[in-house]
Amino acid sequence: NIKGKGYLIDSTWGAGSMKDKAFSKSFTEYYFCIDPHKLIRSHYPEERKWQLIEPPLAKEQQNSLLHLQSEFYNLGLSQPDPDCSILHAKGNCHVIVPFAADQKQHLSAKLEYYKGSSIETIKLCDFIQKYDDRFEIDVELWYEGKYDLLLFGSKNSEHTSTSLFQYRIISPINQSPVCKFPLQYAAYSRYN
Repeated sequence: NIKGKGYLIDSTWGAGSMKDKAFSKSFTEYYFCIDPHKLIRSHYPEERKWQLIEPPLAKEQQNSLLHLQSEFYNLGLSQPDPDCSILHAKGNCHVIVPFAADQKQHLSAKLEYYKGSSIETIKLCDFIQKYDDRFEIDVELWYEGKYDLLLFGSKNSEHTSTSLFQYRIISPINQSPVCKFPLQYAAYSRYN
C-alpha cells in the first residue's frame, strides 16, 4: 500500500527465471507495481480481494484468458482478438494483435498439431501481415484435432524472439493440406 493505493508486486518473477534446473537472474521491471488487469492473466490469488479488480474474476474466468507474457506488453502490443485461451475453429482462424503505432516490432508464429501422443510442427499454415496499427494472423487447420498456435515477438533490431502467448485451437474438420497463402505479400514488403 503506497499513499493509500494498493499495488501488486511479484518479486520472484521479476528477479529471473528457471533455465535448465538453475535460477537465472534477469531483472524484469514489469512485475513491480503491475496493472492488476495484466497480472490476473498469470496470477490468481487465494483471496479474491487481492485481485484488485472489480468485479473480481472467478478461477474459471481467469483460466479462459490468454496468458500474456511480460514481453508482450514490453513490445507495445495490446489485447489480442479473440481474447481467450481456447479457440474452436472450422478449418481456419483469424487473430488480430493491435500495437502502438510508434513501436517497431516483429511477430512470428509456430503451429503445432497433436498427432496421437506426438506433437508435429506444421509449416506453411500460418500467415502474418503487419499493418500501421495491428498484426493480422491467419491460420489454416488441415486436420481434425488439437493445435497450439504459439506467437513470438521481438523488436526489429533484435535477432532473437521471445514467447508472447499461445492459443489452443480445436478443429472438428479435415481439409486438403494445401498452402493457400502467397509466398510474398504487399503488407510484409511495405512494413517489414
